[in-house]
Amino acid sequence: MKNHKYTINLEWIGNEGYGTLDYKSYNRNHKITVAKKYDAILGSSDPAFMGDVNRYNPEELFLASIAGCHMLWYLHFCSVHAVLTIQPYF
Repeated sequence: MKNHKYTINLEWIGNEGYGTLDYKSYNRNHKITVAKKYDAILGSSDPAFMGDVNRYNPEELFLASIAGCHMLWYLHFCSVHAVLTIQPYF
């Protein structure tokens, strides 16, 4: 079995000058980068936890990773077992 290694950089960019003095003293904004990738992913917590609604939260990214893995596995399964999947043109 092959070994796969993945490395990311997670940078908290939410320090508003008071660090984590208390729960309301900082914002939850962070930036996710991967070497040799063009775009950063701008993240925050869910708005229910004082996050920025315009940024991706960890729960959304977790669901996206599961959905992406499942879709890619299904496409691989179809290609290996001669199941034809056709994307309709609209």
